[in-house]
Amino acid sequence: AQLTLPPGAIDLAVFKGQGVTLKVTVAKAGVPAAVGDAALKPAGEAFTITIRAEAGGADKGGIATFSKPVTLILPYDPAKLAGVPEDYLGIYRQSGSSWEYVGGKVDKAAKRVSVSRTSLSTYAVMAYDKNFVDMAGHWAEADVKLMAAKHIAAGVTATTFAPDASVTRAQFAAFLLRALNIPEQKATGARFADVATDAWYAGAVETAAAQG
Repeated sequence: AQLTLPPGAIDLAVFKGQGVTLKVTVAKAGVPAAVGDAALKPAGEAFTITIRAEAGGADKGGIATFSKPVTLILPYDPAKLAGVPEDYLGIYRQSGSSWEYVGGKVDKAAKRVSVSRTSLSTYAVMAYDKNFVDMAGHWAEADVKLMAAKHIAAGVTATTFAPDASVTRAQFAAFLLRALNIPEQKATGARFADVATDAWYAGAVETAAAQG
């Protein structure tokens, strides 16, 4: 596992004059067990990355966020995929008892996945092999599975995709945000009169509008 920090990624102003030493720890956290989604396939061990500031043998605090994106690179074991395509791989961040997809570029030759992050946590490489009952044998099945693996497209239910349905403006806005890896902001309801704040697409629509 590797963590690459560009110059200026860490704001050290708070530690000025304290003579601190930064201790970076990349520790194995075991193979993810309870991932909460049968479609998720762990492809290696999870890693917990921490950075602590120390001075004179005393802990001066941890650094959890960065001023500039850092690059996280994690290895994976193809043997653990059991036939699932490597294109379905991504990096996931542990959030309580579940795992959140954060992206990832797959290097098949080096058997590793990289992603840019602005915060530290516990991360793991996993593949998302989602099957929809109404996509079996469909001409777009492979494309839909890849889009689902990248968490760009989801089903209309937990088991169906509705491949021949029309795409709404709300769905298209959500597709764009996910494809461009733009974080979805919480909806305020102040942008559009016909977008309720509790609609599943409210955050996506408002974020897309804010992006122009």
